[in-house]
Amino acid sequence: MDVFKMALASICLIWYVFLAFLDLMSIYIAKTKLNNKKRSAPKTKCSPITGVSIIKPMHEYDESLVENLESFFKLNYPLYEILFCVADDEKNVLNVVENLIKKYPKVSTHVFETSENIEKVNPKINNMKPAYMAAKYDFVLISDSRIKMLEDTLNDMMDQMDEETAVVFQLPFVYRHDGFSSTIEKIFFGVWSAKSTLIMTYILKQPFLNGMSCLIKKQTLDDIGGMSEFREYLAEDNVMVTYLIEKGWKIKMSSQPAWQNHSRTNIAAFHNRMLRWAQIRYEMSSFVFFLEFTSDCAFNGILAAWSLNVLFQVNSLAFYAFHLFLYSVFDYLLLCIVNDKPLPFGKLEFLLGWMFINLFLYFIRIEALLFDEIKWGKNTFKIKSKSFICTKQVKSEML
Repeated sequence: MDVFKMALASICLIWYVFLAFLDLMSIYIAKTKLNNKKRSAPKTKCSPITGVSIIKPMHEYDESLVENLESFFKLNYPLYEILFCVADDEKNVLNVVENLIKKYPKVSTHVFETSENIEKVNPKINNMKPAYMAAKYDFVLISDSRIKMLEDTLNDMMDQMDEETAVVFQLPFVYRHDGFSSTIEKIFFGVWSAKSTLIMTYILKQPFLNGMSCLIKKQTLDDIGGMSEFREYLAEDNVMVTYLIEKGWKIKMSSQPAWQNHSRTNIAAFHNRMLRWAQIRYEMSSFVFFLEFTSDCAFNGILAAWSLNVLFQVNSLAFYAFHLFLYSVFDYLLLCIVNDKPLPFGKLEFLLGWMFINLFLYFIRIEALLFDEIKWGKNTFKIKSKSFICTKQVKSEML
């Protein structure tokens, strides 16, 4: 029994050291890859007059919508069109789009109205399909309505594109609005989401794409069936990337993050979003899902404290306190790098938010195991076990 205990403790300690190494690497990668002020030209740089079709899927009105959409009319890029995809019951959204088109008549735009009431179809794919079919340029930028873009972001994304690359995506991040829920959201995307995305992309070479802002070489997607090929997948972005990688294409990340800017930030909305993503991750890979339990700071620290006590008689409580302090410093540094400017909250508020998320995510994962209905916007879906295909639109409701 003692031999088994020692062996298990050794394995746990090795796992802890490995994860600590990944944490340090994520900070180094963020420092060297994100927010680069000077961008080097790729080996096979795209022409500066290469056109881009920007597809904007929109499904609900938000107070920040005008600000977000207007940022796309101000892009410092020579040739692009904006294809607005508006659900037929979103008249407020349509009014915003029409007013902006009148304000910026020189920008090439088209508006497509679509219906959301289609069973067994990913609502985002359904919303974008007409615009994708009408896109006239070789590159397509899919950008959610809550994204606010900097003037040079599209240039940065196109600089990353070369002959071997099919997709350039942005690291999800957020603007901060007033309230603790906004602080939590910023910490989550700047720490947990950023860390996993950077590690998967640059170390494991298996990009875990969030499709809220991604530039696609259209022909590569057409060659595997086009956008309609993924209409029955809720995680269409990651399924698409898997197909493209299997075909030998590269996936790259822009140096600029995708700035989500939405006014309705609250714990309930954040909970619903995190729960949906956790349910999706579980259906995609239950092994990776359960691996998250042992890799997060709280549980990983417990394993390490126990291991060190067994192997070297180190005081478990003392080490665990040191562990939490060390990881909070690591995560604070990563958040500062991703944000690329002074944080809009103090260290105490960061610490409270950081501790909240550490506990919150464990409850989310447990909830994801207990409930198989996935809520997304006005719809609720069930999916086939492991296959990750939408099978039924159960009901329609406003969250």
